[in-house]
Amino acid sequence: METVHKSVLLEEAVEGLNLKNGSVVVDATLGGGGHSIEILKKILPGGKLIAIDRDAQAIEKFKSKIRALDIKIKPQDLILIQSNFSELDQILRDNMIEKVDAILADFGLSSDQLDDKARGFSFNSESALDMRMDQRQKMTAKDIINRYSQESLVKIIRNLGEEKFANRVAQKIVEAREIKEIESTAELLEIISQAIPEKYKHKKIHWATKTFQAIRMEVNQELESIKEFIQVAIEKLNSEGR
Repeated sequence: METVHKSVLLEEAVEGLNLKNGSVVVDATLGGGGHSIEILKKILPGGKLIAIDRDAQAIEKFKSKIRALDIKIKPQDLILIQSNFSELDQILRDNMIEKVDAILADFGLSSDQLDDKARGFSFNSESALDMRMDQRQKMTAKDIINRYSQESLVKIIRNLGEEKFANRVAQKIVEAREIKEIESTAELLEIISQAIPEKYKHKKIHWATKTFQAIRMEVNQELESIKEFIQVAIEKLNSEGR
């Protein structure tokens, strides 16, 4: 499937990095590759880009995109890594890089991931409860929905999703799974619908968004990863890096 992801504020983000030929840059969230392509145009020749993504599909799509573009890239110019950006320290060590000139991160999902019906990120299509950014990971959304205690579900949905009806949603999930295992996004959507009062279902943001966000963030341990990444990123930037 051809990638359709549009990088948000692409020009502004890349311009803000103050790049030049020879710069060493980390794109911690490759995604659709829009930022990385613009970065390469600015740092080559002589520069190096380390592009990271947990999603193997994102990396393979980017390889195809690069081949289709007229950008002369030597093997040492571009390092593609399938990993969590929280592993930045080890990634740089493995590639014998002590400091970098710029680091870019665009946290969250890409539109490609949302549009992939098999991944379970979206409630707009029925699919298995997966939500893993890295398919090598064992824990899925299905595991969380069916195994976490009601108390843990409340905590996740309230803290990560900021859902005011977290107690009701968690209760409905537990009641439903006592009857049968919850297996699909459509089933979860119906359960959430039972928990959200009707008058709150006509807001601008869809009433299931916050719960789906919370489950996805728990599956991928997103907050923990961001905290670790930021700490390392600050340490690895050159004194005038961005």
